[in-house]
Amino acid sequence: MSQYMMRTRVVAQGLTVFALVIGIGMGARKVI
Repeated sequence: MSQYMMRTRVVAQGLTVFALVIGIGMGARKVI
């Protein structure tokens, strides 16, 4: 169970970072 929780947390963090990078990229593209 703890392994499942850790894995889920890692995946969630990865998705969050991915979304942040995409958002920053889109914003930079709009500015340029």
